[in-house]
Amino acid sequence: AIMELIRKEKEARIVPDHDLDLFMK
Repeated sequence: AIMELIRKEKEARIVPDHDLDLFMK
């Protein structure tokens, strides 16, 4: 489900890759 949230966030507003990295790790 977390991946779905990330995908929706990406669709709503572009999130920098490094931000996603910090979120995932």
